Amino acid sequence: MAEKPTREPRKSLTRSQLETPEALDLLALLQTVTEDGRLLDEEISALKEWLDENSESQLPAVAHLRGAVETVLEDGRVSEEERVWLQQAIETVLPREDRSLAAMRRREAKADDRAAAAEEKAEAREMARKSRPVTRFDFMVAGVMHEGRGAIVQKECGVDTPVFLVREPSNRYSPNAVLVRLPSGRDVGYVPEADAARLAPMLDQGALQSASVKKVLRGGKVPTPVVWGELFAADAPVGHAVGPTGVPAQLSRRSGCVSGVVLAAAAVLLRVWTGSS
Repeated sequence: MAEKPTREPRKSLTRSQLETPEALDLLALLQTVTEDGRLLDEEISALKEWLDENSESQLPAVAHLRGAVETVLEDGRVSEEERVWLQQAIETVLPREDRSLAAMRRREAKADDRAAAAEEKAEAREMARKSRPVTRFDFMVAGVMHEGRGAIVQKECGVDTPVFLVREPSNRYSPNAVLVRLPSGRDVGYVPEADAARLAPMLDQGALQSASVKKVLRGGKVPTPVVWGELFAADAPVGHAVGPTGVPAQLSRRSGCVSGVVLAAAAVLLRVWTGSS
């Protein structure tokens, strides 16, 4: 006659077991661990510590949980699959009402995490969209031969020199006029009309800009910079681009000439004063 298979001991805490301090202590710990539907690393550590301290316990729940925790911690890390598996192992130990509540909280937490991950992904996509340039440009600066701008280019322009596009709506020759300004505040020319007609409306709307000298052409009468760069939406989250308030103030050539005259006059006065003393 075949032997009847031995019945596996009940893992969940029974009513009679819960009359003992040991079982009540374990139940309180598990209720805390399952309260928010998530199982954190520190909660696993706390559970392991309790199980180690009560390793001599005769409660089937203790043996069941010790085996589960040891399995999960065997390789020194806890994957998400192992975390869920351990949560389910803990749920099997709980009394029926606590078990149902813990399972419900775990499912709710998982749904919340999925929703949060989807929202984070959507925000990342939106951030990436906003970070993309609205347009790019690449042009040879116009008008460099006028007003001594070639000398400024010769002195201040080189590859990778930052430049700034500045609207000049009062320009009598073109309502789309866009100046090209250096960090010093000196203007070296204009954006060509074809490009200016495209860029001016965006600049008028507060577009952010990032531009620099691509190269300097030196074969003509004056060196001429070639500028390239990008425009971004006014609210784009890009740290390397600047808006209208980040553009250097214009340094007029006239003010520089006045300063030179003042210095020359001062030198004359100094010579006269030293000669008469």
